[in-house]
Amino acid sequence: MTFMYIATAVACLAAALVPKRLTLQEIYVVWLAVAFVTRLCDQFLDLYMDWYDQGGSGIQWQVVVIQCLYPSAIGVIIANFMPRGVRAFIIYAAAWTAYAMAFEWASIGAHYLKLREWSHWYSIPVYFGGILFLRWNLRFLRKRPALLPEAGNAR
Repeated sequence: MTFMYIATAVACLAAALVPKRLTLQEIYVVWLAVAFVTRLCDQFLDLYMDWYDQGGSGIQWQVVVIQCLYPSAIGVIIANFMPRGVRAFIIYAAAWTAYAMAFEWASIGAHYLKLREWSHWYSIPVYFGGILFLRWNLRFLRKRPALLPEAGNAR
């Protein structure tokens, strides 16, 4: 668990200290979206399907806290430096996917993560898909919103 405590602290510190290209609104939405999707997926794959264990079997409050902080901090960093061009994005996403795979191996080595039915290689499309989700999320947030009718003027 010490490995994950240190990794979480470093990720949160890095997310707080990097120069920001994101607005506070974007940081807020990215943080919550990543935390929600991470908890939802881990709840299903870890506790329901029993494909892997994080920090031991069952629910531990320390793991829930880590799941809400570490992925969200990394998500903010990824979104913060996300390139606009398609080619640059693919290279960027591939690099972050490689980082995530290496980090997953390290968490297995640190005995935080124990794989059961889950193969380490299944994670590649999951991480890449998560980065695609972040890109879509940012595009959605940055679109000019449609004007809503004022209260009382709606038909």
